[in-house]
Amino acid sequence: AIAMDAFKTAVTVSLPTYLAGLPIPTELAGFAALTSDQWFQLAPVLLVIIAHVLILTSFFTSGEASGKINKSIKPDEPKVVNTVEFTGDKMVFCRCWKSSKFPLCDGAHNGHNESCCDNVGPLIVTKGKK
Repeated sequence: AIAMDAFKTAVTVSLPTYLAGLPIPTELAGFAALTSDQWFQLAPVLLVIIAHVLILTSFFTSGEASGKINKSIKPDEPKVVNTVEFTGDKMVFCRCWKSSKFPLCDGAHNGHNESCCDNVGPLIVTKGKK
């Protein structure tokens, strides 16, 4: 109960008091007249706003959320189709659309997985025993 009282006081009293004391101009042009001390007072609020915008922007524009998965391989074709003659005992095919040797895998999924916290890997085809 004590923690909730502290939270309630912070949200209903402290935060509004803090925000009311900020030097926010009534017009957009008023920002040009702010002193360096006033900008320093606004800095924490501006950083929180910028961080939220960046987080929301990255959420709505990353990976599949942005639409097209294949952004580089034959982008003008209505459908990408490759025919590969099977050679050897094993072939490794790309499933992330980032391989420079597409349709074969070149390991590009590793960098993609690190940057996107994804887990995509190649398709490995082996010859079956007769």
